[in-house]
Amino acid sequence: MTVHAFVDESARGGSYLLCATIVAPAQLTTTRRTLTSLLLRGARELHFKKEKEPRRRMLIDRMAEMPITTRLYRGACLPKTEEATRQRCLMLLAEHLLGLQAHRLVLDSRDHRDGHDRQTLQRALGFRPSKPSSPTSTSTRPQNPFCGFPTRWHGVSEQVATGDDVPIP
Repeated sequence: MTVHAFVDESARGGSYLLCATIVAPAQLTTTRRTLTSLLLRGARELHFKKEKEPRRRMLIDRMAEMPITTRLYRGACLPKTEEATRQRCLMLLAEHLLGLQAHRLVLDSRDHRDGHDRQTLQRALGFRPSKPSSPTSTSTRPQNPFCGFPTRWHGVSEQVATGDDVPIP
C-alpha cells in the first residue's frame, strides 16, 4: 500500500514525541479539505494548544473520523539529547514506512538540522536503491496544511512505539 506520511514533533518535560500522520494518496484531497474546513476564519493553521476545551473535543472528534493512521514514537530526552532521540524515533518511523512502501515523507524544515534527518533516512534506506517515486521533502507552515497536524491529535492515535528502552548512540 503506497502512502504519504506527514511528520511533526513535540518536546516537553523530558519527553520527545515524533508523530506521523499516514494518508493514502486517494484520501489526500478529501482529508486536506476536511482539515482546512476546521480552521477558524483568518487562521492559517490549527493551534490546538490555544483552543478552548469544547473546540478541542470537536477537533478531535472530526480528526478521528478522517481516513488516516497515526503513529507516535516517543523517547525520554534532555535538551542535550533531544537530537539523538529524534533521530532514533525517525529511524523507527522510516523502517515502518519502508514496510508500507511510502511514496512521500514530509517533515517540517528545521533549517540547518535537516541534514541530520537526511543522514538518518539514508541509513534507514541502507543499500536500497533510491527511487524518484519515494521522495522525502521538507515543508514550512502554512504551505503544507498537514505539517503540524499529527501532534494536534496524538490522543486518538492508533499505535504507539516507544524508543525509551532503546539505547541511543
